[in-house]
Amino acid sequence: MGRSYARRATAFAAARTRRTYDARDGAGEAPLPADEVLPMRWILLAATALSVLLCCTRHSGGAMAAWLLLAILGSIATVFAFAQARIDASAREETLSDYDLARLREGKPTLNDR
Repeated sequence: MGRSYARRATAFAAARTRRTYDARDGAGEAPLPADEVLPMRWILLAATALSVLLCCTRHSGGAMAAWLLLAILGSIATVFAFAQARIDASAREETLSDYDLARLREGKPTLNDR
């Protein structure tokens, strides 16, 4: 009984933590792999640079202020996007299930330890 329960619990924990997706999104095509998609941080950087350029080329004060405000907000968003990418690059993936964490808190070994 104990061994089959351990197998079921391990399979359940693996199924919960596994990141799966349906191969068919709305259009019926598989999504692009992560390395082929342009990250949002680069789009934010380009939009911020464009707004700085447009701010410097405007002649009216209102348009210049609007583009400057967009440039400031874009630079803040860009900094946060690059910081998030840096943190995600060095962060460990979640490897323990809630059940394993509860067993560790109780002082018992996890199901993956044999």
